[in-house]
Amino acid sequence: MLPVAMIVLVASLTQAPTAPAPQAQAVDRAAAPDASKAMAAAASELLAALPGEQRTKATRSFDDPQRTAWSYLPGARTGLFLSEMSEAQKALTMKLIESALSADGVERIRLTRACEITRNAPATYGADLYAILIFGDPADA
Repeated sequence: MLPVAMIVLVASLTQAPTAPAPQAQAVDRAAAPDASKAMAAAASELLAALPGEQRTKATRSFDDPQRTAWSYLPGARTGLFLSEMSEAQKALTMKLIESALSADGVERIRLTRACEITRNAPATYGADLYAILIFGDPADA
């Protein structure tokens, strides 16, 4: 059996957004295969829009040690940053995020990025200082 591709959006935040946590929602397990297919399709579409160097930054093998060694603490980040993407690539990244998260999760990301824009934070923070890494080949998902 092939490993399922994993997609990680790495943030440079040190604290959680101030919005209240969304209420837990029941998981529709019957819809999970369709959700996995939508996520894999969105990841494939994003990767197809990335030229060589960007694609290299945005991908790792599924067994890369970084897949399980991530942190919310400040520090060096790898992956393809939103600041390095065109508007079309950013839109495809949001499409991928929307395929992976609930509406509440997508709204939390939107609000967090909006806060990054409005606050006068050090250069290590910002709405485009988020990186994406796709572990494995989405076609294997």
